[in-house]
Formats: sequence, structure tokens, C-alpha cells
Amino acid sequence: MDVSVVVITHNRPDRLRLVLAALAAQQGVAGGFEAVVVDDGSVVDLTSSLEGHGDLPIRLVRQRQTGCAGARNTGIKASSAEIVLCIDDDVLFGTGFVAEHLDTHRRHGAAVVVGDRYNTYLADLTTPENRVILAEATEGRWERLHRRSRRDYFAAQTLTLFDRDPRAQPIPWLCFVGRNVSFRRADADRVGGFDEGFQQWGLEDLELGLRLHRAGVSFHYAPSARVYHLETPLAADKLDGLKQSLRYFETKHPGVESATLGRFLFGECSLEQMAASVTAGRVVDVDPEQARTYFFTRR
Repeated sequence: MDVSVVVITHNRPDRLRLVLAALAAQQGVAGGFEAVVVDDGSVVDLTSSLEGHGDLPIRLVRQRQTGCAGARNTGIKASSAEIVLCIDDDVLFGTGFVAEHLDTHRRHGAAVVVGDRYNTYLADLTTPENRVILAEATEGRWERLHRRSRRDYFAAQTLTLFDRDPRAQPIPWLCFVGRNVSFRRADADRVGGFDEGFQQWGLEDLELGLRLHRAGVSFHYAPSARVYHLETPLAADKLDGLKQSLRYFETKHPGVESATLGRFLFGECSLEQMAASVTAGRVVDVDPEQARTYFFTRR
């Protein structure tokens, strides 16, 4: 196996079925790949989601619910390939998605590879129109799905780092989003994997990215490795969860990165000001009129 694709899931059999169908349609991975599905405490039966995907090797690991960090660590441990590609259970992608990640790794050696992310707004996947749109996408006809999508705002902001520097210095870890990122298993093991101390929503992926960056792992952008996230409304408690995760991040990594991360996430400083602060080793004064309104103030 060239790649182990780790999919973490919880109580979403219909979306998981679409993800596995997209994986079964992949092309151009000469050494083959496997799907490692981590069922993080589902209380619904996922069996039907795992069936009907041809020769796709699927390894199912069931566990009590631990959250994203624990589920991804379980998937990494269960994987058999040198390269691990993390995705979520609610994304769609084209037939060259896995190959694009793998080819980027082959060009750059030990690396983190990040892809692009779009959000697709189909409130109910079961309506006749949406079923047709999804079926067309799984057959490689993306026009109507793309028209219902827009680029993820976090991706649109942070991936511009690669426009300025091929390794997105000085803050490439800001692009390490678990929905679409790959890395070498040995690198993740070397820095301790995902931190399961993140018990609330958010930041467990960026935090691993920070540790990989500090360990000297290079970051590279594969724009053709695009996922379409089947968006659901942001739960009311997720913002509170993010704030708890941010406090944990700040406690673990006191310094300029954590001092600016929260300000960036909540629109109190721009990406440029965050990068300048990290480069300077101190928080650069912020002009409120220059601060960009960001993801959590735009929802």
C-alpha cells in the first residue's frame, strides 16, 4: 500500500457511503491504497455504508467515542502505509485526489501535504434534486455541485501563505486542517501524534501541524487535491468548544503563536499581522481598521 486514507466517522452512514464511493473511484495510485474507517462511538449501524465499493480495501476500527484527536490516532495506528491521508466523513473529491497527494509527497520527500477545501450547501442530501447533484459528482460531473459551493473561508485566507512562500513560512501549520491533509506516519509518531487533551471541537489538527513544523517537516500545497465539504450548520456549542480548545492550546504553547492565533481566528488581526508577529517573536501592534473579519465572526 502506498497510502492509508484515514476516515473518522460518527453516526453519519449516508455521508460515509459517499466518501467511500469516491475513494473506490480513485485512479492513478499504482501501489494501491487502503481506507481505514474509524467508527468513533456511533450508535447507528454503519454496515451498509461499507458495502458495495468494489475492490477498495476497507479496514473498520470501532471504538468508544473519544473525539477527533483520539479517532485520528486510532486510524494512524491501524494504518499500514508510510503515508497517511486524513479526511472527514462528509467530503467528496475527484478521481485523482489520492494520487495528487501521493505525487506531491514523492516530489518533496518527508512532508506535510495540504489540499484545497470548498464548502457545499445541500441542507438535505435526500431531496430528489440533491440526489441527482451528488450522483453526477460521483460520476465525475462536478458542474452543478461546484455551482452550489464556495471556497472555505479559512482555506481562502490561510492557503495564500503558499502564494508568498513555497513552504508557507513562517506559519505553515495554520494550513494543517484534518479534513484534507497527508503526512508520513513516521513524522506523526516522532512528535507524538494528535494530542488527545483536546476534548472540545477544533485546533487539535493545527496543534499537530505546529509540532510538525517545529520538528522541521516541510509543508506543501496540492491545489488539485480538492475536497467538497458537505456542510452542516455550525452547532451552537461549537464556538464555546473552540474557545476551550484555544485555552488548552495557549497553555500548551505559551508564546507568540498562541498569543496571535485567537486574535486571528476572531478577526482581531490579519494573516499578515500574525505572520509578522511570529517572525518578530513578539505580538505586533494591531490597527483595528486593518484587521480582517474572520470565519467565526462571519457565520
